[in-house]
Amino acid sequence: MGKNQNNPCTNAEILEVLHTIHICAKHRHFTISMNHNRMENVAFLHEYGLKSECLIQILSSLTVEDFCYKCKNAKKGFEQEDLYVFVPKVQLMHEGRKECVEIYIKCNFIQVKRRMHLIVISFHKKRKQVQYAFQKKGDAYETTI
Repeated sequence: MGKNQNNPCTNAEILEVLHTIHICAKHRHFTISMNHNRMENVAFLHEYGLKSECLIQILSSLTVEDFCYKCKNAKKGFEQEDLYVFVPKVQLMHEGRKECVEIYIKCNFIQVKRRMHLIVISFHKKRKQVQYAFQKKGDAYETTI
Protein backbone atom coordinates (compact mmCIF):
# COMPACT_ATOMS: atom_id res chain seq x y z
CA MET A 1 0.00 0.00 0.00
CA GLY A 2 1.10 3.52 -0.71
CA LYS A 3 1.51 6.43 1.64
CA ASN A 4 -1.57 7.23 3.71
CA GLN A 5 -3.45 4.04 2.71
CA ASN A 6 -3.18 2.18 6.00
CA ASN A 7 -6.48 3.17 7.59
CA PRO A 8 -8.19 -0.19 8.11
CA CYS A 9 -11.95 -0.38 7.64
CA THR A 10 -14.47 -2.92 8.76
CA ASN A 11 -17.00 -4.46 6.43
CA ALA A 12 -19.73 -2.70 8.44
CA GLU A 13 -18.08 0.71 7.96
CA ILE A 14 -17.86 0.21 4.21
CA LEU A 15 -21.48 -0.97 4.07
CA GLU A 16 -22.43 2.32 5.77
CA VAL A 17 -20.29 4.31 3.29
CA LEU A 18 -21.90 2.43 0.39
CA HIS A 19 -25.37 3.13 1.76
CA THR A 20 -24.56 6.87 1.71
CA ILE A 21 -23.06 6.64 -1.80
CA HIS A 22 -26.15 4.82 -3.09
CA ILE A 23 -28.52 7.38 -1.54
CA CYS A 24 -26.48 10.29 -2.94
CA ALA A 25 -26.46 8.68 -6.40
CA LYS A 26 -30.20 7.93 -6.33
CA HIS A 27 -31.04 11.53 -5.44
CA ARG A 28 -28.35 13.00 -7.76
CA HIS A 29 -26.54 14.52 -4.79
CA PHE A 30 -23.07 14.02 -6.22
CA THR A 31 -20.42 15.94 -8.11
CA ILE A 32 -17.65 14.56 -10.30
CA SER A 33 -14.59 16.82 -9.95
CA MET A 34 -13.80 18.31 -13.34
CA ASN A 35 -11.49 21.23 -12.55
CA HIS A 36 -8.09 21.83 -14.17
CA ASN A 37 -6.50 19.32 -11.75
CA ARG A 38 -8.98 16.61 -12.76
CA MET A 39 -8.70 16.59 -16.55
CA GLU A 40 -8.29 12.81 -16.48
CA ASN A 41 -11.88 12.58 -15.20
CA VAL A 42 -13.09 14.85 -18.01
CA ALA A 43 -11.23 12.84 -20.66
CA PHE A 44 -12.58 9.52 -19.34
CA LEU A 45 -16.20 10.71 -19.24
CA HIS A 46 -15.84 12.08 -22.78
CA GLU A 47 -14.05 9.00 -24.20
CA TYR A 48 -16.78 6.64 -23.00
CA GLY A 49 -19.66 9.08 -23.49
CA LEU A 50 -20.74 8.70 -19.86
CA LYS A 51 -23.84 10.72 -19.04
CA SER A 52 -25.48 11.24 -15.65
CA GLU A 53 -27.72 8.13 -15.84
CA CYS A 54 -24.67 5.93 -16.44
CA LEU A 55 -22.76 7.60 -13.59
CA ILE A 56 -25.72 7.01 -11.28
CA GLN A 57 -25.79 3.35 -12.28
CA ILE A 58 -22.04 2.90 -11.70
CA LEU A 59 -22.14 4.62 -8.30
CA SER A 60 -25.29 2.72 -7.31
CA SER A 61 -23.64 -0.59 -8.28
CA LEU A 62 -20.58 -0.20 -6.03
CA THR A 63 -20.15 -3.09 -3.59
CA VAL A 64 -17.98 -3.98 -0.61
CA GLU A 65 -15.90 -6.14 -2.98
CA ASP A 66 -15.02 -3.01 -5.02
CA PHE A 67 -13.52 -1.27 -1.97
CA CYS A 68 -9.72 -0.93 -1.88
CA TYR A 69 -8.71 1.46 0.91
CA LYS A 70 -9.45 4.53 2.98
CA CYS A 71 -6.93 7.36 3.38
CA LYS A 72 -6.76 10.87 4.74
CA ASN A 73 -7.04 13.79 2.35
CA ALA A 74 -3.53 15.14 1.69
CA LYS A 75 -4.84 18.53 0.49
CA LYS A 76 -3.94 21.36 2.84
CA GLY A 77 -6.91 22.40 4.93
CA PHE A 78 -8.77 19.11 4.33
CA GLU A 79 -6.49 16.71 6.23
CA GLN A 80 -9.34 15.63 8.54
CA GLU A 81 -11.36 14.19 5.64
CA ASP A 82 -11.48 10.47 4.92
CA LEU A 83 -11.26 9.49 1.26
CA TYR A 84 -12.60 6.14 0.07
CA VAL A 85 -11.22 4.32 -2.98
CA PHE A 86 -13.22 1.81 -4.99
CA VAL A 87 -12.21 0.09 -8.25
CA PRO A 88 -15.20 -1.62 -9.86
CA LYS A 89 -14.87 -3.64 -13.04
CA VAL A 90 -17.54 -2.30 -15.39
CA GLN A 91 -18.62 -3.23 -18.92
CA LEU A 92 -18.84 -0.01 -20.94
CA MET A 93 -19.52 0.67 -24.60
CA HIS A 94 -16.49 2.06 -26.40
CA GLU A 95 -16.34 2.64 -30.15
CA GLY A 96 -19.29 0.30 -30.70
CA ARG A 97 -17.91 -2.58 -28.58
CA LYS A 98 -18.29 -3.62 -24.96
CA GLU A 99 -15.09 -3.16 -23.00
CA CYS A 100 -14.28 -4.20 -19.44
CA VAL A 101 -12.91 -1.15 -17.64
CA GLU A 102 -11.55 -0.93 -14.10
CA ILE A 103 -12.65 2.50 -12.88
CA TYR A 104 -10.64 4.19 -10.12
CA ILE A 105 -13.16 6.06 -7.94
CA LYS A 106 -11.94 8.18 -5.02
CA CYS A 107 -14.63 9.97 -3.06
CA ASN A 108 -15.69 11.64 0.15
CA PHE A 109 -18.76 13.37 1.56
CA ILE A 110 -19.64 16.87 2.59
CA GLN A 111 -22.66 18.07 4.53
CA VAL A 112 -24.90 20.38 2.47
CA LYS A 113 -27.68 21.82 4.60
CA ARG A 114 -29.16 18.69 6.21
CA ARG A 115 -28.03 16.11 3.69
CA MET A 116 -24.85 14.43 2.53
CA HIS A 117 -23.33 15.24 -0.86
CA LEU A 118 -20.92 12.83 -2.56
CA ILE A 119 -17.76 14.40 -3.98
CA VAL A 120 -16.12 12.13 -6.56
CA ILE A 121 -12.53 13.35 -6.72
CA SER A 122 -11.27 10.71 -9.15
CA PHE A 123 -13.30 8.88 -11.79
CA HIS A 124 -11.05 7.41 -14.48
CA LYS A 125 -9.37 4.23 -15.67
CA LYS A 126 -7.25 2.54 -13.03
CA ARG A 127 -3.57 3.36 -13.68
CA LYS A 128 -1.80 1.16 -11.16
CA GLN A 129 -2.32 -2.10 -9.35
CA VAL A 130 -4.63 -1.98 -6.33
CA GLN A 131 -5.47 -4.43 -3.59
CA TYR A 132 -9.08 -5.06 -2.74
CA ALA A 133 -9.78 -5.02 0.99
CA PHE A 134 -12.64 -7.55 0.98
CA GLN A 135 -12.29 -9.44 -2.28
CA LYS A 136 -11.03 -13.00 -2.04
CA LYS A 137 -8.09 -13.89 -4.25
CA GLY A 138 -9.30 -15.06 -7.61
CA ASP A 139 -12.72 -13.43 -7.29
CA ALA A 140 -13.55 -11.78 -10.57
CA TYR A 141 -16.81 -10.17 -11.47
CA GLU A 142 -18.04 -7.33 -13.60
CA THR A 143 -20.97 -4.97 -13.61
CA THR A 144 -22.55 -4.45 -17.00
CA ILE A 145 -23.69 -0.90 -17.67
